Amino acid sequence: MILGSKQHPLNRIFARPKAPFFNWGTHVNFEAIDYHEYWQYMDERFEQAGFRISFENAVYLQDKMSRMPEAINRLCFALLFHDLPKGEITQEDIDSGLSKVVSDRRNEPEIYLSGFTAVDQMVIINLAKKEPVLHPQRKEFIKGINLTAPGVRKIMIKLEDEAVVYKEGAGYILADPLLKQHILKFRL
Repeated sequence: MILGSKQHPLNRIFARPKAPFFNWGTHVNFEAIDYHEYWQYMDERFEQAGFRISFENAVYLQDKMSRMPEAINRLCFALLFHDLPKGEITQEDIDSGLSKVVSDRRNEPEIYLSGFTAVDQMVIINLAKKEPVLHPQRKEFIKGINLTAPGVRKIMIKLEDEAVVYKEGAGYILADPLLKQHILKFRL
């Protein structure tokens, strides 16, 4: 069994005709957890602590975290200890809790970003502002960062190889929604 979340490198190993493991094994993709199922799970856990979350607010929270379970769970955990009054969790509570999570872990993303060149960071920051980005080589994306389309393409390939970005149906997104929120709060 081979597991991995780095979609781009896995495709090079398994999906291309000249790949070393082309057509080998059974490929299983895990889709996003259904909104309703995740809401039920969250609401059960919140109820144990005296909170409730509506389906609408659960969808808002899930979308805010790009439907990534790890980020969703971290935000939910933070909400439990955010000095909220017992009762219904509102969108304002979610935004406030997210702001606290991002502030409390401010050094972690900065250390992570320091491992990238200044040019790489410009692309990451621009992606955070505009995601999802279907065509990062187009003028709309590159005009604010003074790079050529081939330069952006090279950086995007590198970022995809390192699982910093993922390409989804709507376009490229940052793999870590908490990194995106950090950038939006501290780097703009």
